[in-house]
Amino acid sequence: MLLLVPMLIFSNAFAKERQVLVLYPAVNTPFDAIYASTIKGIKTKVNQLTVIAIPEAARFADLQSTLDHHSPDNIIALGNQAIDLINQSPYRRQALAGLIYFNATDYQGVSLSLDSQVVVSLMRRLTPGIKRVFIVENKTPRFLKSALSEAVSKPLLVLREGADLLATMRILGQLLEQEAKPEDAILIPADIPKDILYEASKIAWRKNIMLLSTNLSHLEYGVMMAFYPNMVALGQQLGDMINKPSTTYETVKTVDVSLNQRVAQHLDIQFDSTTLSSFSIVLE
Repeated sequence: MLLLVPMLIFSNAFAKERQVLVLYPAVNTPFDAIYASTIKGIKTKVNQLTVIAIPEAARFADLQSTLDHHSPDNIIALGNQAIDLINQSPYRRQALAGLIYFNATDYQGVSLSLDSQVVVSLMRRLTPGIKRVFIVENKTPRFLKSALSEAVSKPLLVLREGADLLATMRILGQLLEQEAKPEDAILIPADIPKDILYEASKIAWRKNIMLLSTNLSHLEYGVMMAFYPNMVALGQQLGDMINKPSTTYETVKTVDVSLNQRVAQHLDIQFDSTTLSSFSIVLE
């Protein structure tokens, strides 16, 4: 039997509070910081919280006695492992999902998908010279939730979607070689293979085309800006959903942006000190 040690956090004991349990995988540095930041955000919104780290080999049978003992009103399952385990249980209707990509038909909770209009707003503020943003992605998973108003947004969002990874990579190649211009930007797939990312970055550098991503690790491979969720704010979103009369589906509301300054300089894009300080990370 695997040992599961819950950590209880109490405050405001005089009021009747909902009992909320958070499940997340027991992972090593640096990935543990992602879960720690998300849980930190949840704690600001939920007064009585039980936090349980799940060992890698855990099965639902290992969790069941702990869940039955606490009998939570709600469960917040962070990451694929926690969500898969809860889906096998009678507690699945009380669960909110977080830290994975999913659709409204899959789970209730906060998907890691970014709202396209949030990206549009950031691009308009940070790079007003960009006229079009090509969004290149697979049909599944969706890393960016597109809004109906994207056809009239400024910059204009143009979705190019592949049926699978191979088709998506071909679309990206055609854009870089034939269609995209220096006043355009391309939001590349978050799951693009590293060897293809390296080649795409070389072409984009040569043709002065801005690359964007929702994957922070792409920043060191020639992407100029990366958009990704603010994990503390994501935790706060999940905590707020606990207190709503009915649980729903949401995408990430608060987005951090990081910058590769060398790529920006190559593209002759300058930022004043105030704008520069608004980036979460600046890679020089």
